[in-house]
Amino acid sequence: MLGSDYGRAKLQPKAFSSLLSSCSVPATKYPYTYTSTPTASATASATPAPAKNCTGTPYTVGASDTCKSISQAKSIAIDRLINDNNLDYNCSLLTSGSKLCLGLKCALHDVVQNETCQSISKGKKFTSVQLTSWNPTIHTNCDNLDAMVGRSICVTPPGYLTYDATPLNITQIASMSSMFPGPYITGSIAASPPNITTKWYNTQTTFLPPITKTITANLTAASLIAARTAYCPFTSDDILDGRSEADLPDNCQALLEPYCYPDPNAPVPKSTVFPASCTPQRDATSTPSGSTPPSATASPSNTKPSPLQPSTIATCKQYYQVLSGDFCYSIAQKFSITLDQ
Repeated sequence: MLGSDYGRAKLQPKAFSSLLSSCSVPATKYPYTYTSTPTASATASATPAPAKNCTGTPYTVGASDTCKSISQAKSIAIDRLINDNNLDYNCSLLTSGSKLCLGLKCALHDVVQNETCQSISKGKKFTSVQLTSWNPTIHTNCDNLDAMVGRSICVTPPGYLTYDATPLNITQIASMSSMFPGPYITGSIAASPPNITTKWYNTQTTFLPPITKTITANLTAASLIAARTAYCPFTSDDILDGRSEADLPDNCQALLEPYCYPDPNAPVPKSTVFPASCTPQRDATSTPSGSTPPSATASPSNTKPSPLQPSTIATCKQYYQVLSGDFCYSIAQKFSITLDQ
């Protein structure tokens, strides 16, 4: 950018050096070579080639012509004139007798110091977005207007000298027939109705059938998740009490993920025993809501309680009474056994 006059109009060498310094980057990492644009007094070889396949109006440059004078006389934005005819940014290669192609006309505005796209479009019938679309050299965030001071820009779409974007005023008035379906009587209302009644009758005899919509909840996804989270050590009570896997060591995340946040399409994980460091750290009084702390004393071996869980082994020597809110995982942890046991 700094190697051309066009780039230097946007960023000065001192500003670039200051930017590199603020980033602690040596200038040698971004070398550049600056070549000044030839002036109008250059040889004929520097004269820009005329635009090929001109679809606009051909124009021969006069002795006193400048890009600005042509722009004002022909209602063409300077940057569009330069771009359509391969001229340099400062229009210094414009020579008398050369051929130009003049594109679409538009209403012009000369940019002045400290203007913004908002100030130019204020009170007009166009927006800043439209302004930048009509003038491609203006940045979309309109931050380069200061570099365009003195240059003419389009304030109407190219091809139009006026622009009227007055929105359509559409008013819809509801009729009696659209407000009250069914037959009704037209005419004037009597000033003193002879009979006043509090009963009203619907004279409509034809009614549309009622619309019935049946919504079927998809329980498949919920059942898949429930089957795959059966062995997750975190319960809803843990979540409500503010305990989560984020409180555990980082190496626990990979262990818990298939049990607590499974893919519904993945196979159901097998029961497992998690390390103590990867389980919720509950205090002595922390129990599932609506339950009391389970008793640590097992039933005597010579006493068989009733009822028993189906498929209880006949050789069981120690029993436990299940309380509301108990989970297989919490019971297994309490007695230091596996979920399979």
